[in-house]
Amino acid sequence: MQRIEALLTELQTALRKGDFSSLPALSAELETVLIPKEAAALRRAAHLSRETGELIAASLRGVRAGLRRVDALRAGTTLTTYDNSGRRVLRGSTPPETTRI
Repeated sequence: MQRIEALLTELQTALRKGDFSSLPALSAELETVLIPKEAAALRRAAHLSRETGELIAASLRGVRAGLRRVDALRAGTTLTTYDNSGRRVLRGSTPPETTRI
């Protein structure tokens, strides 16, 4: 296995684990690696690169979805949950008003 393949595999593992703090170092090291000259190694590296790109896109979608959810909760929108029978239940982010008797 060539160094580029090993780095792309490490990058994929970090993405799958959510280890975002290791990405800058891996990315910087990946930029210094030479592209393989052999056709088979080049095909493997290209395949790993495509897979890594898909993982990066999926990670980004997940992070963005999380940020949207946090923003929605901060804005006071309703929380959607499900009861024991699977019916959707909307819950407000603030408790219902009570009346003093």
